[in-house]
Amino acid sequence: MLHNDRPEFDRQVSLICAAYNVPLGERAEAYWVGGFHKLRLDDWIRIVTFVIGPDGPEKMPTVQQLWGIRKKLQKLSGPVGRPGTPDLLTALVENALTRWHLSEIQVRQPWNWIGRDVNGPDCAILGVIIPQDPKEPTKYPAHRLMVEELEQGRAQA
Repeated sequence: MLHNDRPEFDRQVSLICAAYNVPLGERAEAYWVGGFHKLRLDDWIRIVTFVIGPDGPEKMPTVQQLWGIRKKLQKLSGPVGRPGTPDLLTALVENALTRWHLSEIQVRQPWNWIGRDVNGPDCAILGVIIPQDPKEPTKYPAHRLMVEELEQGRAQA
């Protein structure tokens, strides 16, 4: 993750804490220092989604348990970004990469995720905004891709 991803990382940790009715305290820092800062943000969000879902652990997970969950998720779905995976984040990223010709800078810089109720229990990803290339903004403009566009495309297929 990039340093700019830290607020979203912390917000995801707060979702875990809320799900287990545990005060936030220093959990975010423990998870960050525990090595999760080395993951991509979408990998971290997949872990959090699993943890707070119906198949998540009974008690607040430790750093070691989270690494075990990550390993389990990798075995279940294969590598992140594999074509055909049902993961919403993966679908958005794959669709954006095939829909538009993006510069290397656009691919590497942080994308802005659009969410609903980002501080509440019903958080949902609605879409993504891919920033323009700062070096060539006319050639590589910003793009927005919404989840409903993906769903409409699936319905038409």
